[in-house]
Amino acid sequence: MEKLNIREVITYPFRLDGWFSRFFILFVLALVPILGWSVIAGYMLRVSKNWCDENNKEYPSFSKILDLLGKGFIIIITLSIFLVPIYPAIMIPSAGIVIADVWGLLFIFISPYLVSKYAYSEHIEELFNFSAMIKFVQENTIYLVEAFFINIISLIVVVIPPFLLVYAGKMIIEIPKIGTIWHIIGWLSVCFGAVVALVGLIYFAYLFFSLAGNIHWISLHRTESDEVQKTVAARTT
Repeated sequence: MEKLNIREVITYPFRLDGWFSRFFILFVLALVPILGWSVIAGYMLRVSKNWCDENNKEYPSFSKILDLLGKGFIIIITLSIFLVPIYPAIMIPSAGIVIADVWGLLFIFISPYLVSKYAYSEHIEELFNFSAMIKFVQENTIYLVEAFFINIISLIVVVIPPFLLVYAGKMIIEIPKIGTIWHIIGWLSVCFGAVVALVGLIYFAYLFFSLAGNIHWISLHRTESDEVQKTVAARTT
């Protein structure tokens, strides 16, 4: 049974040459709503494609920026479409919260399929191939559960430090008759917390898309192994 390359996934954003320059580019892009976010999503699709191909020894390039923009926008819209049912579900009396929670849990399990499948095939129709989606989840449930806990833990780790920095800075700023120096320290804490949060979210994106690609590679590898076994069995009969 194949295993997730958890150690390599966790260290991937910082492990290779050029990691800092890519983080800086992604950080700047994150400051540009819609267009920048779409380019980031497109870049992360390339990250996922690398992992689908078991090519995790280099970072993808930022070449063909319009391609990044277009594909990134498509995956953002697709993920948003799959999240839409949560909001009307919440409005349903009594059972609304439960339905929303169940759908949210399902989304957590199908989102790796959405990003890795589109990254690998580049065919929009694959995003709505529900039979393939269900099969992917059934065959990779253990890996998806592993990825879920890794994502949750990493998200908590990257969120808590900036939250504390921003909260502490806000508390300092709101102290009555505080001196100018402390006021500046408070604002610096808030600003630094915001920067740390943004860097943390970029790292989380790396992690999520890498795990999705790693699971997709395992799925592809399993399919190829099954086909080889069938061929060998057919030849021996």
